[in-house]
Amino acid sequence: MNLGDLELNKKYKNYKIICGALEEPIKTGKSKQLQLKEWTRYFNYIKEGNGFLITEIYNVPKEKIDNRGKSEGSHANNSKFAKYIDSLLEQFLYNQKKNDINTLHITNNCLAQMIKMINFNYRCCEENREKFHKYMGDEYTNTPKIAERDVFYHVGNKIRPAILGSLNRLQKANKIKFELTYLIYKDNQVSKMKENDIDYVKEVEESLLKEVDTTKQKMMCKHDTKVKFYKKLNDIVMEHFELLNNKIDGFFQGYEIIIKKVSRQKDVKKNEKELNKLFIEDIIKSIEKSKEKIRNKYRDVTWGIPNYNSKWETEKMSLKYSIAYKQVINIVLSYTAINVIQKIKQYKTNEEIAREFMNLQN
Repeated sequence: MNLGDLELNKKYKNYKIICGALEEPIKTGKSKQLQLKEWTRYFNYIKEGNGFLITEIYNVPKEKIDNRGKSEGSHANNSKFAKYIDSLLEQFLYNQKKNDINTLHITNNCLAQMIKMINFNYRCCEENREKFHKYMGDEYTNTPKIAERDVFYHVGNKIRPAILGSLNRLQKANKIKFELTYLIYKDNQVSKMKENDIDYVKEVEESLLKEVDTTKQKMMCKHDTKVKFYKKLNDIVMEHFELLNNKIDGFFQGYEIIIKKVSRQKDVKKNEKELNKLFIEDIIKSIEKSKEKIRNKYRDVTWGIPNYNSKWETEKMSLKYSIAYKQVINIVLSYTAINVIQKIKQYKTNEEIAREFMNLQN
C-alpha cells in the first residue's frame, strides 16, 4: 500500500480510483471487505455513494481491532464520542429548524463549538496563533510554542472525522442530507460555491501543491507552511472572482446541511459536559502517547537524563511543556473556560508591528 499519493479531505470517485491511488489490487466479495477494513488502520474515510472521502491519515497504523463497540460511520477511536455527538448535533439542527432554517452552511469547527467539543476561545486562538502565543507568554511566562501547536494539531485531527462520522450517521437515518463543499461569504451571507468555481479552486490547489512538491498530508504537520500555502491559494481565488465581476468577501471549506426529520433531544447540558470531558481526556491521552514514543526511542540507548537529538524533543519532554499544553487545553477546550477573545485580539502580529513602523517612516 502506497499512502504517499493519498490526499486528506479529497473525495475519490469510486473504489477503482482509490485502489489506483493506493497501488492496491482490485478485489471482490469478502476479500474486498477485508481490504476495506485493513485500510481503516492507515486512514479514515467516509463513504459517499460510490466515493471515498478521506478524513484522516494516520502517522502510525492503528492496531488491529474487532468490530465490537465500533460505531457505523466512524473510526473506533471516535466511537466513545458517537452517541453524544449524534444527539447534540441533532439538537443543534432541531433548534435551527425551529427557527425556520432548513438549509445550513457551516464549518467543521463551528459545529464542534456548537456541541461543546471545543469552546468559544478555540477558533480565535487557532486562527490567530501568533497573537495567542504572545498572550500565553504574558500570562504564563516562557510557554513552549510546541505545546500550543500540538494541542491544535491533535484537536484538529480528531474533530473532523468525529463530526463527519456523525453527519454521515444522521444522513443514513434520513434526518439530514449533507455535503462537504466550498462556501462563499458575501454581503454578510454564506452560500454554497458554484460547481465550476469549486473545480477551479481544486485545480489551483493541485497546481500549487505540485509547485511546492508536497501533499496536503505532509503540509498539515507544518503550520507556517500551511498558512503561506492557503494565503497564496486565497489570493488567486479571490482575484478569480473579481475577474468574473463577482467580488466575494471570502471562501472556505464547510458543509451544506439540509435539515429533514430531526427531533428534540434529552439531557443536552449533561451530554455537553460529558462530551467535553471525554474529548479533553482523549486529547491528553494522545499527547502523552506522543511523548511516550520519544521516551521509548531513548530508553535503550542512554542512562540518566537522555541527550535528545532535536530541540523539539527536548522541549516536548520538559516539565514546562507538560504544564503548558494543559493550560492551552483549559483555555481552548474547557467547558468552564473564561472568555479571552478580546485579550487575544488586542495583541499585534510581528507583521502588523512592522507595517505600523513603516507607515510611521513615510
